[in-house]
Amino acid sequence: MLTVRLRYLARRLSWLLLLVTAGSHASSWLSSQPFHTLMLSQTERPFPGDVLISPEGATELVFASSDNAGQQFVIGSLSKQITAALLLRLVEQGRVNLTDRPEQYLPDLPEQWQGRITLGQMLNHTSGIIALNRPLAEQPGQFRYSNLGYDLLGQIIEKVGQRPYAEQAKALFYLCDMRHSFAPSQRHPVSAAARLAPGERERQDGKRVAVERPLPQASVPSGGIVSSTSDLAAWNRCLYQSDKVLADTGSMLNPTSQRPHRWGKLGYASGLQVAETDAGIEYSHSGYVPGYISTMTYYPEHKVTLVILENVSWYPGDMPRVFGIHDRIRNELIRQLASKPISKDFHGQP
Repeated sequence: MLTVRLRYLARRLSWLLLLVTAGSHASSWLSSQPFHTLMLSQTERPFPGDVLISPEGATELVFASSDNAGQQFVIGSLSKQITAALLLRLVEQGRVNLTDRPEQYLPDLPEQWQGRITLGQMLNHTSGIIALNRPLAEQPGQFRYSNLGYDLLGQIIEKVGQRPYAEQAKALFYLCDMRHSFAPSQRHPVSAAARLAPGERERQDGKRVAVERPLPQASVPSGGIVSSTSDLAAWNRCLYQSDKVLADTGSMLNPTSQRPHRWGKLGYASGLQVAETDAGIEYSHSGYVPGYISTMTYYPEHKVTLVILENVSWYPGDMPRVFGIHDRIRNELIRQLASKPISKDFHGQP
């Protein structure tokens, strides 16, 4: 018992020393102390993560375990907004329409799907797709989360764009100055990441084991992109504060379905959740893949990004525990933003 207690105190001390250092990065108006307290008070599980709170025009708040500072992570379902943006760029170029049927591009899809779903429904998870060898789960138009739907969109992006998905993603990352992000491919696998935080998964008995096999290549569009907290903050600036990604972001940001979620009912747009919070509109998503979990939110009225990346996929039988620290950090940020004036440059949804 004494040994366990000493290990717990050592973890707390390690975080305390690191967070005092991180406190030197404090924003001119965000208070770092509540975030320090939140992280130091967690007892349900460790937090091997990297947290970035990036306000426009103010110094960023950075919290990271000593092993993970500045590292790269597989970002899980945050990848979906990249896939959505790549498809919508092709829509803006007039090369594809959201009302198109997926079988127009992938003729080998199951016959029972054909003529029933659109690319737009695949973007907002109302297609009913669950597996290639199974009929649609329900009548198209009802929300049902589908990783496979996004993986198929990745294949459509390759066909329409006439380049591999990884190359199209690379061009977009370059446009947004994301130098530590890439979509893994056979030529450039996950293991090629220069600063990848090694992924682990937690078993039901609480033991953590290394994840040796990354997601299959076909799953990159739905959950396999590699990035970092600073690159994802750059992505949000590029998407929400410029026209580099899309000339008109309405088709990406306007919710067209509703998702039941632990935060309540959320609107779902294209690879993004949309909610009205005390801090105003929030665009968000989380991710969970073997070895990694993630959360990213953006508050356009304040031009503030939150990114949380971890290199442990905690046992999924208790999702409030898995994402508990993420949710409390999010809630504290909303609390602080709610007491601050809206950005002078905000004139409605971007």
